[in-house]
Amino acid sequence: MNKILIADRSPFAGTLLRDLFLQNGYSDVSVTDSGHEAVRLFRELCPDLTVIDLVFEDLDGFTVLAKMRQADPERKIIVCSSLAQKAVQVDALQSGASAFLAKPVKENELKSLI
Repeated sequence: MNKILIADRSPFAGTLLRDLFLQNGYSDVSVTDSGHEAVRLFRELCPDLTVIDLVFEDLDGFTVLAKMRQADPERKIIVCSSLAQKAVQVDALQSGASAFLAKPVKENELKSLI
């Protein structure tokens, strides 16, 4: 796994996730806080793993997920959100997420998914 894309509207959360990946040996990690930018980077960078939030200022996270799945139905996309109710998790998985990770992120849970 070489390229990682993180899309989270919170710069703090995006930085925390990026730092977790960097500390675990991943060096090609891109971060954005925009849903539209996330979709563009997903298409442009072809990341091996994408981690997305469900809430953005400019685009709904489920729309971001759908656009990413339209671009590539096979790449691994983990939804990482504080909206962690069971119904939201089920919706995310049924909408094409490879996995769901509740915030706050625990390093061992993230490692188990990658």
